[in-house]
Amino acid sequence: MSGMSKGILFAVLACVAQAVFAQNNAGVEDKQIHALRIDTPPVIDGILDEEFWALAQPITDFHQIRPGDGTATSEPTEVRVAYTSDAIYIAARMDDSDPELIATPTLRHGQGLGPDDRLIVILDPFNTRRTGYRFETNLNGVRHDALYTSISSFDANWSTIWDVQTSVYENGWIAEIEIPFKSLPMDPTTEEWGFNFGRGIRRRNEEMAWVSFNRQFNPSIAGTLTGMRDMDQGIGLEIVPSLAVVDSKNYATDTNSDQTNPSLDVFYRLTPSLNAALTVNTDFSAVEVDNRQVNLDRFNLFFPERRAFFNNDADLFQFGNIGSLGNDASNDAAEQNGRPYFSRKIGIGANGAPVDIEYGGRISGRVGRWNIGTLAIEQDGFGSVDPSTLLVSRISANVLAESNLGMVITETPPSARRARM
Repeated sequence: MSGMSKGILFAVLACVAQAVFAQNNAGVEDKQIHALRIDTPPVIDGILDEEFWALAQPITDFHQIRPGDGTATSEPTEVRVAYTSDAIYIAARMDDSDPELIATPTLRHGQGLGPDDRLIVILDPFNTRRTGYRFETNLNGVRHDALYTSISSFDANWSTIWDVQTSVYENGWIAEIEIPFKSLPMDPTTEEWGFNFGRGIRRRNEEMAWVSFNRQFNPSIAGTLTGMRDMDQGIGLEIVPSLAVVDSKNYATDTNSDQTNPSLDVFYRLTPSLNAALTVNTDFSAVEVDNRQVNLDRFNLFFPERRAFFNNDADLFQFGNIGSLGNDASNDAAEQNGRPYFSRKIGIGANGAPVDIEYGGRISGRVGRWNIGTLAIEQDGFGSVDPSTLLVSRISANVLAESNLGMVITETPPSARRARM
């Protein structure tokens, strides 16, 4: 590797027919639901008093996936779907024979809801049955969202804008959800979406789903939402400025110093399914702090990516289904072995100190059967390391029902490579 010209750190040109979460889905039941088109959006208050909710087609045929497998659920669940030109709306009425025992320990947005009674929504706007988006909530109205990086795993650090309100009635609880179309990469001409629901009742360790196979449900194991037409994504422009002001004092020398660090992220939708992004002076302080982790072995911790520039369309940069990360940094090192690209290494020096990212650009999305992701970053120098340009390109094509064929190329100057390895 050291003899490679132009500082190529890692180049993988592989003709790999990758079976994505290999499973036989021939037994998956083909369920469909028609979304009700409405002109006036509901008030998101957890109270289903709008007249159109009674007209929307209900989903009631849920079944257990745990502890039973396809058996009847212990409590009835009813879900209805409506949409306007701007957003999709989901109303779920979840009966519970003893509402006082509904588990709601999680209070913070973005936290996993495994210990809670919860509602799960899976959307696949491109209807590829390969990737999608996961939304979860509990009785507290906590929002937890994630991006499926493959049909077997998802990235919980992806986040978008959506709303949910909940309420309790004498026989259970209600969740009313709004997901704007501007919050999701999607193709407005796709009239059928992959769609699924799940519900958890924690005190019984019961998990249920609308569509499942072999006790699993994910974007490849889902029903179909029909009737999605005339959706408006706006102009597709998002501008996110931020400003960090730092004032410090050195008591040993009795000197003061201050810094003002502006940064900017710009996201633009070139086409309904192809996105561009620009980042200038990217700053870690613009995102939430990492959870503390204790490392008791010799392997590195892999802290998850939280910067929106790198998180958006992160699934398109995955290679060989290697290195899916949740909120936990102490992932099994074997799961990261051979990973050609890990974005958290960008903007961090060899000693863990932040390194300035001057600017960067990204183009990513889907064009027909092709999945495209490419980004370039101009990174400032640090210590004895010169400023460097980092490049990552990932291209793959969907083949057959659950496979893809593609390649990934990364390039890093030798001096930056030595400092980061």
